[in-house]
Amino acid sequence: MQAAAAALDRALAAASHSPKCSDLRQLVTRLGALWHDAQLAKEDGALQRCADCCAELLAAVEPRAAPGLYCNVLHLRAEAHADRGQWAATREDLGEALQLDASHAACLQLRAEAHQQLGCYLEAVLDLQRLQKVA
Repeated sequence: MQAAAAALDRALAAASHSPKCSDLRQLVTRLGALWHDAQLAKEDGALQRCADCCAELLAAVEPRAAPGLYCNVLHLRAEAHADRGQWAATREDLGEALQLDASHAACLQLRAEAHQQLGCYLEAVLDLQRLQKVA
């Protein structure tokens, strides 16, 4: 994501005279900072801060406009939920992510674990089967 943001930033800097490009550049910078903050918070064990940064990112991005980013943010937030033992919230975020990208391996794997933790063993097995197909 950072490489794509840097490339877009260079392109937008060249067109800095345009107010729309300037606004887009500010948005990309803000999203990049939120993504970085969310990842650092997760690494530091500040799981609520991670979830809050992810929620802010999700509110700023249209899922259909940037499905890969949206899916990755949902996965990161689901990891934070899982680390706190919030398995229902984990499963909910991953279900939404998998609607955008049904072959997202990390989402399938973590959702299988969430299903298992919630006692939904059939669903866990189904996700593991889907994971085998995409791997």
